[in-house]
Amino acid sequence: MKNIGSEIPRYELRGNGIRVHFTALQSALIKEDKEKEEGSKAPKHQSAKAHGALEDTLAFDIIKILKDNPAISQDEIAKALNTTRRIVQRVMNSLKSSGRIERVGGKRYGHWGVLK
Repeated sequence: MKNIGSEIPRYELRGNGIRVHFTALQSALIKEDKEKEEGSKAPKHQSAKAHGALEDTLAFDIIKILKDNPAISQDEIAKALNTTRRIVQRVMNSLKSSGRIERVGGKRYGHWGVLK
């Protein structure tokens, strides 16, 4: 939680269960005025793009994996992070366009370079 700038969750015991309260990040909050201007509604589910923090955490994990093993494939990264190859591909494309990683060499014998 500290890595993404969020407060520590608050735990509440309820009978034989537990309830965890998380404080929303500012980047995850949707302003009502902006919604009224655009005529949009709040999303019914949280996505990594709307949320931001999930994608940032995933990007951090991908960079760490690439530093440890530059020759790893996107399929292997997805398996290590317990996610889909498409999600890994989207985050890695974002990292490439922002200049944080680059592909050195071809698909078969190349490797990933972490720049920043």
